[in-house]
Formats: sequence, structure tokens, C-alpha cells
Amino acid sequence: METKIKHIQSKEVQTHRLREKERNRPLSPPANKELERAVTEALESHMSGIYQKLNRKLAKRLQLFENEIAELKRSVEHLASTECSGTPNLYVEQLYLDKFEAVNNIEQIGVRELSGHLTIGTHHSPPVPDDLSNEN
Repeated sequence: METKIKHIQSKEVQTHRLREKERNRPLSPPANKELERAVTEALESHMSGIYQKLNRKLAKRLQLFENEIAELKRSVEHLASTECSGTPNLYVEQLYLDKFEAVNNIEQIGVRELSGHLTIGTHHSPPVPDDLSNEN
């Protein structure tokens, strides 16, 4: 009986050693591939829902941005067609004055020297140079 007990104990020790070897031994390549495939499938099924939800949100935001850009383009076209500028242009053909006062107090504005010519009245042609007027 003792021999049987010793034999069983030795078998238990061998079994324990084999279990330890199995725990420490890396998985075989086919087992690795199966595990990798199973993990990949689980991740893809879980992530596909997240990707779909994210894709819907991004599509909504993109549509909002496109609508806003279209509205801005319409606004710019409308403003360009109305030619709205900062100051309006006025064209005056005739101007009638009741009273005109000319104050020639040049000392007040600090002018020390003046040069050029002064034309008073309506003048449509350039002045004739002295060289040309003496030849006639």
C-alpha cells in the first residue's frame, strides 16, 4: 500500500510539473492565430457601433458647416450686388452759392511760402506757355 501511495504522490508531482510547464509555455502559432482572430472579431463588432455613431455625428456637423458656408456665400453675393461701400459717391453737376466769403488769413495755418498759380472762374483749357504766345 505504501508503494501505491508513493507511486500516486510521484504521479501528482509529475502532473504538477507538467501543469507548470504548460502555464509557462507560449501558445502555439495556430492557437495564437485563433485567439487573435477571436479578439479582432470582438473588437470589430464592438467598435463598428462606435464608428457608425461617430460617423453620423460628423456627417451632421459637416452638413451644418456646408449650410453655413452656402449662407455666407449668398450674403457676400447680395452685398456685392448692392455695392454697399463705406462712403457713397456723389456727383454734383451744378452748385449754386448764395454767399461766398473768402478769408485769406494764411498766417493762421502756418504757411511760410506759396508757389504755383491760381485760377479763378471756369477754366477748361490749360494755360498757354509764354513761349508760344510771343511767337504769334
